[in-house]
Amino acid sequence: MEAKWPFLILTIALLSALGVMIASIDRVQIMNNWTEHRCEVPIMFAGSFFKPEDDPRSKSAFASDNFEFCMKKRVDQIMEIMMAPVTALFSKQVSVTGNTVNSMNVMRRLMNTMFDAFSGYFDKFYRRFNASVFEISKVVQFLRMALRRVSGIMMSFIYTGLSIFNGMVSSIQVVVKVILIICTILLVLMILLFFVLFPVIPFIISTLVGIVAAVVAFVGIMDAELAAAANSKKSGFCFAEWTQVTVIENGLEIQKLVSDLKVGDQIVDGAVITATIEMDGADVRLYQVGDVFVSGSHLIKGTDQVWKSVTMDERAVASNRTSDRVYCFNTTTNVITINGLQFRDWEEIANDDSKGQLIWNYMVSSIINKNKPFQVWKDNLKDYVNNALIGPDVRVKTPNGFVPIRMIQIGDCIVDKDGLLQEVRGIICGQVLTSEVDTAEVDTAEVDTAEVDTAEVSMGDWKTELYEYDTAASAWIKGQASLSYGDKMIEGRSLITEDGEFVILDPVQKKEVAIRDFTEVGYHAIHLTYPYVDARLRIKE
Repeated sequence: MEAKWPFLILTIALLSALGVMIASIDRVQIMNNWTEHRCEVPIMFAGSFFKPEDDPRSKSAFASDNFEFCMKKRVDQIMEIMMAPVTALFSKQVSVTGNTVNSMNVMRRLMNTMFDAFSGYFDKFYRRFNASVFEISKVVQFLRMALRRVSGIMMSFIYTGLSIFNGMVSSIQVVVKVILIICTILLVLMILLFFVLFPVIPFIISTLVGIVAAVVAFVGIMDAELAAAANSKKSGFCFAEWTQVTVIENGLEIQKLVSDLKVGDQIVDGAVITATIEMDGADVRLYQVGDVFVSGSHLIKGTDQVWKSVTMDERAVASNRTSDRVYCFNTTTNVITINGLQFRDWEEIANDDSKGQLIWNYMVSSIINKNKPFQVWKDNLKDYVNNALIGPDVRVKTPNGFVPIRMIQIGDCIVDKDGLLQEVRGIICGQVLTSEVDTAEVDTAEVDTAEVDTAEVSMGDWKTELYEYDTAASAWIKGQASLSYGDKMIEGRSLITEDGEFVILDPVQKKEVAIRDFTEVGYHAIHLTYPYVDARLRIKE
């Protein structure tokens, strides 16, 4: 199977090169006769070179729309070809019905002819259907491997792969509908020709029942698997509340529950905790790896030294245990070591991976700004990911008014930009380095800042660079931080909500502002980021 990839890549490259050559030679002629040439294979792969200047879409969007149009056109043509035998068969049966009144001998011959044609048709149909399903399964496997290998290169590949997958699912649905339509037609013919087909009616009925049962079972299994996969990915990636982590305090190694860990603690591997995340664990499916209980979507370094989700690790066993609260962390190394096992922290993408951070910003902006032109949110594309934190005294909008974020608890309801209630699914406590520290209560010249309680020296009403909702553009745009960055640490907070947004009283503008939560994409969309993170870590490490 691996040997086919070079041929596939070479084919795509040659088609793209041919499209570029055609674009450079006959671009004007092709654009003048666009409807005639748009679905030629080379032009489909080089559609971005033919975008008219007055077309408001981007080149990638224009090429994607043209590719989708041509694929739909091809599907329509295939459907016409597939339905042609059915139409011919129906016409032939009607003609045979008119001749059945001639004589019993003619009827007998017609019956034999019809039965042979019927059997022959379904034999061919079954062979072609089985061959199609086999080919589709191979294509799906190729796509799955392709997505794992190239999704980290460009996010556009991920979305292309997802579109192709959706097209495959749609194709399967079309095939199922065609089968059911054919069965319905045959059932009608059987009723019309009841007296003629009487000897073989039991065989026909049993065949039809078998086909319909198989199709229904296939669709049911497919829906169940997709639903189960979707639900398993929508939970967070955290550790059970009874998990113990080895930390270093006063030069000694001690065990601490994850619920007792705090910002500044040093893990046994030398990593320092920079943020703690506490989340509702009610719907988090736990897996056991050794004596560690962790969510299935959490990334673990496998025995092959490759980062993978816990569910893909051969050491993981599904557990029936549940944890009311689950916990995760950010560390200085982006790694959490527990009992000899290495897990990625919440942030996952390394801080020094500027290209990875840039692609992350692109992915997040495209998710939260659906159907918005790239020009609207292009300024969000920066080569770093800022800690999405606000001061503990910043007030959050709730049904009962504005409340300081330090008073918000998991399970509370807050208000989003549309006035809808959002359940708080997680609480984050993290650190930010700044040059602005309130020294009114503590003389930093006489006290080592490492020993000072950050709650006493930090400002309480501030924000970092956050995704804020711009009402004029109707889009989520990166806002300005209200503090300057430096070398002094202060503690901030954030939330995790179902849809990834909540409203605060902005400390700078002194008005209501809708911002994104700590996940940026929201609790119910975290799983959309997994393929990219997985691919990026494989590329980097």
